[in-house]
Amino acid sequence: MIGVYVITNTVTGEQYVGASRDVAFRFRQHQSTLRGGRHCNRRLQAAWNEHGEAVFLFEGLEKLPAEQMPPKGKPYHRDESVEDLAIRAEYLSAVDVWLRTAEGRWQIRLQPAYNGAYRRIDRDDDIPMRLIS
Repeated sequence: MIGVYVITNTVTGEQYVGASRDVAFRFRQHQSTLRGGRHCNRRLQAAWNEHGEAVFLFEGLEKLPAEQMPPKGKPYHRDESVEDLAIRAEYLSAVDVWLRTAEGRWQIRLQPAYNGAYRRIDRDDDIPMRLIS
């Protein structure tokens, strides 16, 4: 799933908002680094250490709309034409713009406590989705 996600500390209500081209993979990255005590966000890591894994909720907030999804194409091949490469680059640029815009909307809307110090460094349909109003 391409989209925006939130990690919520259910004890304190503090949140971390991020965006990714692969939210499920990004969740696994967060869990792995948090479990290993080496997450890039020190405040999030400290909260994880203090409260434990069980109190953190990982949720998808917004998916890239279906009409903006790329057509199912062939995987990259080294003999790909310049035109095909240009189309792929244009699509990836559009996805990145959508991700940053959508993430910014959720940052403003939720005002996550983990913004700044909890801010991420980098940039499947089985992700739980919820509508936050």
